[in-house]
Amino acid sequence: MTKVIIIGGGKIGATAAFMLHQHDRFDVTLSDVNPALLEMAAMDGIKTVQANVEDENALSKLMEPFDMVLSACPYFLNVKIASAAAKTHTHYFDLTEDVATTKAIRQMAQGRQ
Repeated sequence: MTKVIIIGGGKIGATAAFMLHQHDRFDVTLSDVNPALLEMAAMDGIKTVQANVEDENALSKLMEPFDMVLSACPYFLNVKIASAAAKTHTHYFDLTEDVATTKAIRQMAQGRQ
């Protein structure tokens, strides 16, 4: 079973968590700083954890047990999240369309597999 953490519990993150939660291949946890968003996901049986991505050490510790992370956060948070994923060797995916953020993350990924 693939352990996935989705960071960002808004509409997109919650939808992704719900969809992945429907498949037996994935053990899904949704993370957000807002407990109200997490309560809604928990009602659907999704595991949740409250976390603030601004705390880089806590973010790295949060990711350690997961195989992959999906960032559904605003683009300006994605470099921090991708950096923590690189440190913990966690596969990373985000939904950003911001060119500068994409370039920074692609540069970070050079030479990694």
